[in-house]
Amino acid sequence: MGKSGIMKENIEETREKLLEAQRPINEQLKKIKEEGCKRVPEGEELNLIEFMNPKSKETMTRLVTQIVRKLTEEEKKEIKDCVEDINKNPTSAKQSMIRIFEYWNKYIKTPKQSLSCNGCRKAVHKFWGQIIEECSKE
Repeated sequence: MGKSGIMKENIEETREKLLEAQRPINEQLKKIKEEGCKRVPEGEELNLIEFMNPKSKETMTRLVTQIVRKLTEEEKKEIKDCVEDINKNPTSAKQSMIRIFEYWNKYIKTPKQSLSCNGCRKAVHKFWGQIIEECSKE
């Protein structure tokens, strides 16, 4: 078998592995499409899984509103200061990042986020930035 035959075999093997890994994700996406956006009665807790459903801008707005209502003025100020610190000093604002993760764990139960994950840090920072933006509208 020539070089191209070996490459085709490796590509097919890799393709099969990727398809196998994608199956659970496809099943979850199918379930979300079938169920659509679930309406959550006012006052009930929302989790970030519902928040992240792409069809649910209303759900996202409701989650943000609920969190803004729950935050004390001191918490709003501290979160704002942390977000601004991270914006100014993204590589040296470790304490600010730890603090917004603590708020994440206090107000958002799922999905869990890890400080060691770059994408998680960006997502948590962006989320609290949106919360602060909403607070400033009040």
